Amino acid sequence: MFTYVVIVGNHTSTKTPVEYVAHIVYGEPEIQAVEVGSHFVALLTYFGEEQAKLAQHTVDRMGSFPHGARLFYENDKTGAMAEFGWQVAHYAPRTAVVNAVV
Repeated sequence: MFTYVVIVGNHTSTKTPVEYVAHIVYGEPEIQAVEVGSHFVALLTYFGEEQAKLAQHTVDRMGSFPHGARLFYENDKTGAMAEFGWQVAHYAPRTAVVNAVV
């Protein structure tokens, strides 16, 4: 079983987005994270039932973040990837999005 978490927040750390996210989440998920302007967007993948509990704790903790986190259960990788992509596009400078499409 896989559980996914998408986290968005202000990136004020000198660490890379992956290093930063590793310090603020529970457990040891697989982390994919990018810096978009002054924000980070992270997709976390938790494996197994015990890790799913840590995913829920992470989402509960991220309630204090202005942008929060979103939890995807039961192998909903498509939904998690869509949310991750939407958040990256949302925070990307508009010229970068236009140039990426062209």
